[in-house]
Amino acid sequence: MAKASLKGAIITQTIAALVFVGAPILITLIAPFTDVAIQKTGSTARVAVTRYVLMFIPWQKREIEHVKELRADVTAEFRYKNTAENRRMGRAGAVSHSTGQFAIVSDGPEVVVQASPELAVETEAKFDRFMAEQNPAPLRISVYASWWLSYVLGGVATAFAALYLCGAFLAIVTFPFKTSFKTSTKS
Repeated sequence: MAKASLKGAIITQTIAALVFVGAPILITLIAPFTDVAIQKTGSTARVAVTRYVLMFIPWQKREIEHVKELRADVTAEFRYKNTAENRRMGRAGAVSHSTGQFAIVSDGPEVVVQASPELAVETEAKFDRFMAEQNPAPLRISVYASWWLSYVLGGVATAFAALYLCGAFLAIVTFPFKTSFKTSTKS
C-alpha cells in the first residue's frame, strides 16, 4: 500500500475544504436566511437585521434606527388567467412574482433584505399592522430569499459542511493516538 505524501494530503484537504465548506458558504450567501426583529420606539421603529451563513451562523447584523416604513420591491408580476387548466391546478386568478426583496426606509440609507416575493409583500403588511398598533410586542420575522435555495439546497450544503468539519476535527483529535499506536506496534 502506497503511503500518501504530505503535499498530496494538503492538496486533497484544500480541495475538500473548498468543495465541502467553501461551496456551502457561497450557496448560503447567495440565498440567505435572514431574521428581522422589529421594536416600536414612539412613531418610528428600530429594526435589527441578522443574516446567516450556513443557515445558523450569524454573519452580518445591522441595527437601523428611526425606521419609517418597509417597502416591498417585487418584480415580474404574472397573473394567471381564469382558464379551465388554471382552475384545475388551483391557480386561476393567482399572482406569481419572480423576484422580491424589501427595503427598510429610515433617516439613513435604505437597507435591502432579500426575500421571496410572497414574503416581501407579507413582511410589508406585517410591519404596517405592527406600526398601527398602540403598544405592540416586539416582532420577529424570519425570511428567506428562495424556499428551495435557502432551505433545501442550503440545508443539504450545510449538512455536508458539518460532516466535513466534524470529520476533520475527529482526524485532528485522534492523530496523536494513531502515531503513538504505530510506534508501539513497531517495538
